[in-house]
Amino acid sequence: EIAYLIRDEKGKPIRMIGLLRDCTENRALQYQKQIQNKISELFKEPLKLSEILKKILEEFMRSGQFIISEIWLKNIEGNQLNLITFNESQENNNNFYKNFKTYSKIPSDKGLPGLVYKSQKPEIWNNLPEHPSFFRKDEAKESGLNSALGIPIEHGGIKLGALILGAKENLTEDETQAL
Repeated sequence: EIAYLIRDEKGKPIRMIGLLRDCTENRALQYQKQIQNKISELFKEPLKLSEILKKILEEFMRSGQFIISEIWLKNIEGNQLNLITFNESQENNNNFYKNFKTYSKIPSDKGLPGLVYKSQKPEIWNNLPEHPSFFRKDEAKESGLNSALGIPIEHGGIKLGALILGAKENLTEDETQAL
């Protein structure tokens, strides 16, 4: 914000001229760079891949906006996605993942992870307990999960899987732009 006060010959303010800049995009890019740097640093640590992925999910959860996070990766044939690791906020008391073994492997075209994997485009689903393609409606309702953001995972143009972030509140594109 920049403002200038214009005064009359007696020094009395008569007008103000100002400029206001929207820094939302700059903040989003700065946040995105911070996340990328943090992820790069995690891959430099002498940890197992599973531990690195868990720490990456914890990093997304630190924002406080998300109550669940997941990484789904394709199998060798590319016809199935496997839930590799997940994280849930402590306030949920593991309500969302209490039955995770029953859906830890899904066809690569099923649900939000499958859609994001196939299309390689980010996707937001709101009202999950009622969403026709969300296969964990009961868990969403019980844990208060209302919306999810799916982000494709790829490397060098090769589809690898999907990152899923879930929230209690509806998500919008503006809120998730930095991710």
